[in-house]
Amino acid sequence: MLTINDVSALRRQQEKLQIQTLRTILAEEEHIRSIRETLLGAMHQIRQPLNQINAAIQIMAQRKDGNNEALRDLLGQVQQMGAETLNTLQRCVPKIPESAVVPVNLNQLLHEVMMLYSTKFLANGMVVDWQPNPVLPSILGSENKLRMLFKQLIDNAVNAMNRAGSSERAIKITTAADRDWVCVVITDTGPGIPAHQRNKVFEPFFTTSHNMSGVQAGMGLVMSKEIVNQHSGMIEIDPDYQNGCSFKIRFPSLKNSAMVNIHE
Repeated sequence: MLTINDVSALRRQQEKLQIQTLRTILAEEEHIRSIRETLLGAMHQIRQPLNQINAAIQIMAQRKDGNNEALRDLLGQVQQMGAETLNTLQRCVPKIPESAVVPVNLNQLLHEVMMLYSTKFLANGMVVDWQPNPVLPSILGSENKLRMLFKQLIDNAVNAMNRAGSSERAIKITTAADRDWVCVVITDTGPGIPAHQRNKVFEPFFTTSHNMSGVQAGMGLVMSKEIVNQHSGMIEIDPDYQNGCSFKIRFPSLKNSAMVNIHE
């Protein structure tokens, strides 16, 4: 009995250390990735008015209207300053360290992420319905990036239910195999996302929350989509789900891994 107790205590200690290590790794990568995505999103927004300014300059040049010469010069200065700002921001974009691409069991990886969230689930009164497919093909991918993906989606679900003050707070996570694809579905009982916003939620800085504090405001689902794209996968919001929000994610299975091209 003493040996059994010692082994159990050692196992719990090892699991606790593993969870703490994963939490630290994810926190560091999330911080770097949030800064990266915020800067890239800002650059995208700056380019839009710069493109309009460039179009206006070209139109004015074609008309050869001397009365607008001063305005054209002013617009040219604004365009130059904007281009310099973009170059400065580009130099500030942090690089994400390369991670190994290995066969990944999504059941195991999702289980680890849920262990990270066990305290938060309890604190927020969340019920988790975990329904893994017991025989799930592996996929080829980066474990840290995939952990970050599912962390962002679970964060999104928890925050949505908290904002809405949902009386029923439940998250359901399922995995399945569909021919050459491995599927993950994450659903919640929050307020859901209106049909006209389902594409916009993947755009930089768009958020359904009025609380815009923090560098990650409006960037969580942008990061999620980028990670899915890096794994040659697909992510969508189920339009037929009526009791909250349901994200459906699909990845090519390991036997179909020639499709995968992970890059930053």
